[in-house]
Amino acid sequence: MRLLLLLGLGLLFSFKMNAQELSCADFKEGTFYIEGNVAGKPFRYDLVRYSDFQEEYYSPGVPIKVDIKWIGECSYVLSKNPADPDFGEIDKQINDWGGIVVELVRIEDNCYYFTSLFKVTETHSERMDGKICKDEI
Repeated sequence: MRLLLLLGLGLLFSFKMNAQELSCADFKEGTFYIEGNVAGKPFRYDLVRYSDFQEEYYSPGVPIKVDIKWIGECSYVLSKNPADPDFGEIDKQINDWGGIVVELVRIEDNCYYFTSLFKVTETHSERMDGKICKDEI
């Protein structure tokens, strides 16, 4: 009985040690979905991330394209491309004030939790927390 228990514990530890751990690099490209909360309102949308931009799908139709610049292993800046047809004054202001800075806080299973910060006026910034998960497509 003791041998069986030791064998079972050994197998359990070997599975745990051989399990693939995700890193920030695993979230730099691919298909994802985002869940978050802004001003007390929950949201969810899909995105496809490429090396230097991502397409965000808030509703059926044309995605919103956002440039992405990795500034560290686990942090990046999102900004709107001025050449995009839907580029507006708010986009310009957010870009001028440094874009949306996102930091990956922790990785859990196939998701990472993030916090982002961006200025909406000269004296006011907004923080958004949420999680981005790899789609299992």
